[in-house]
Amino acid sequence: FCAECNNTTNPCLYEAVCLLDGTCSDCPNKSSGTMCQIPPTSNGQCNQYFNNFNFDYDGGDCCENTCNSTRENICGKTGGGYIDTGYPWCKGAADQWQLSGDPVYSLSASSSGHAIALSGRGTILAVADP
Repeated sequence: FCAECNNTTNPCLYEAVCLLDGTCSDCPNKSSGTMCQIPPTSNGQCNQYFNNFNFDYDGGDCCENTCNSTRENICGKTGGGYIDTGYPWCKGAADQWQLSGDPVYSLSASSSGHAIALSGRGTILAVADP
């Protein structure tokens, strides 16, 4: 990224404003970087701005089953981990397929069209029932 912004050819990202001196205003939505180009995703704290498909639902931070706490943030909490916030903005993870990252090692299919895919650890990755 260039360190100098321009609203036409090199704008600041995530709603930051390009100032007359060619720098970005304070990065909104807790993004960072010289052009506000680094989204705060997968950091254990739900950020509503990034809680959408394009940002993998804030890297999973907004749902209990996909959030991973970090040194800085405890999932579902604020105030240094003392105040429960829960997951009021959870969306996307509960009713959608999630990729596990496991490679498929075995795929079995029957003549009736039923199929099952297993990972190397023996976990079921997918079941097809036509």
